[in-house]
Amino acid sequence: MRTVRFDLKWRYWVATAAMLTTGVAGWPAGIPAAIAVMLAQLGHFFWRERDAALLTMQVRGLFLAVLLLGLWPPLAVLHLLALAGLWANVVLGYCLAARMLSLAPWNRSAPLTARLVAWTFLSPPTTGSIAERDTRRSAPRRRVAMRP
Repeated sequence: MRTVRFDLKWRYWVATAAMLTTGVAGWPAGIPAAIAVMLAQLGHFFWRERDAALLTMQVRGLFLAVLLLGLWPPLAVLHLLALAGLWANVVLGYCLAARMLSLAPWNRSAPLTARLVAWTFLSPPTTGSIAERDTRRSAPRRRVAMRP
């Protein structure tokens, strides 16, 4: 289990999780409130980072897209999937979206191999970004443009 840091990123995710949970539970304003929190989070981090290509921005954009797609009744199940992933991130520090996006061609410098995919999804959560970690312990750290 991860050591929870009560930083701003974590607080945004907790607020989103709370709103999405109430929305899935039946409160009509819950899902729109979760979308509003995500829009605020996305705007705040874009203002702070000034780079939409950062993994942190991509994760937030993907999550917002999932919430918006889930508004269409045939895709409402996306809200349940987002809720499960969101609580896994808040409680355990495991962010499936960040791990999936880290494998995208624009986010990796290593070739896509079965070993890289397995390591990406099966390695335990730690502090920091998945993009900052390397599959080989002896490999030099790659500089990733992320601010604390």
